[in-house]
Amino acid sequence: MKPIRVCVAAWVLCSCGASAEFLYMRGDKPGTFIDISATGTVLDIDADETVVITTTKGNRLLPAGRLVVGYNGAVGYGATPSDFLTDVNAPIDTVLNTPNPGVFGGGRATLMAHDNPGTRTAVTQIIYEELTDRVVIMYNDIPIGDTTISYQLQIFDPPIGLDPPREECFAQYLFADIERPPAFGGAIFTIGYQDGVGGTNNNVQWSFNTQFAVRNGSILTLCTPAPGSLAGFVLGAAAVLRRRRCS
Repeated sequence: MKPIRVCVAAWVLCSCGASAEFLYMRGDKPGTFIDISATGTVLDIDADETVVITTTKGNRLLPAGRLVVGYNGAVGYGATPSDFLTDVNAPIDTVLNTPNPGVFGGGRATLMAHDNPGTRTAVTQIIYEELTDRVVIMYNDIPIGDTTISYQLQIFDPPIGLDPPREECFAQYLFADIERPPAFGGAIFTIGYQDGVGGTNNNVQWSFNTQFAVRNGSILTLCTPAPGSLAGFVLGAAAVLRRRRCS
C-alpha cells in the first residue's frame, strides 16, 4: 500500500485550515517483536470479552489512559461509546470514514486481527506490559479453527520518527504466527485503524479477508507525515478531502 496518493485538487483544500491528518500503514518499516510472556501482566479474558486497562504510556493519536483490550483482535482507546467488540469482522469504511458500531461502539480502535477466535485454551494468553518507550499488548496462541495465531501491538511513547520520508509513527502491528489455515495470513481478519466517532482523521484498512495480506514476521506501521514536512502539507489536505470538510 503506497502511503502517498493525492490529486491536484487536494492542494486547494489546504486553505480550509482543518486539523485533520492523513494516516496510513506501511509494511516496509523495521521493528522488533518483544516477547513479554515472562514479564507482562496476563489478562483474564476469553472469547468475545474485553477488559479495561489503564496505561501511562501513549501518544497523541493513541493516548495513555483507558484502553479496552478485546479478545477478538482489537484495542479501543479512551472513553469508547461501548466496550463491546463484535466477533463479526467487516470492512473498514475508508470512503466516508463511518465507524463500525460493533467495534467499541464506533470508538477509536486499532484492529490487528479482528475476527471470531475460539475459546481460550490452556496455552492462550493476552499479556500487556509498559516498557520505557511503549506499551506492548501480546496475543499469544489465540485459537483459530484447528490452529493458533500469535501477534502483538506496540504503542509508542513518544512516536517514532522515520526519515526518509519524514514520518511520525504511532504504533506497529507485529505478526509472529499468522499463516497456517484457516488464518492464511489474513483470510478471515480485518486489519487496520478506525478513527472513531468525532475523529478528524481518516480510517485505514490494510486488508479485509485477504489471504496473505500479512506473513509470519510482517510488521505494519501506523504513521502520518511529520509536522512541517511537504508530504504532511499535501496529505493533510487529502485527509480534509476525505472527511468532506470543504464544499
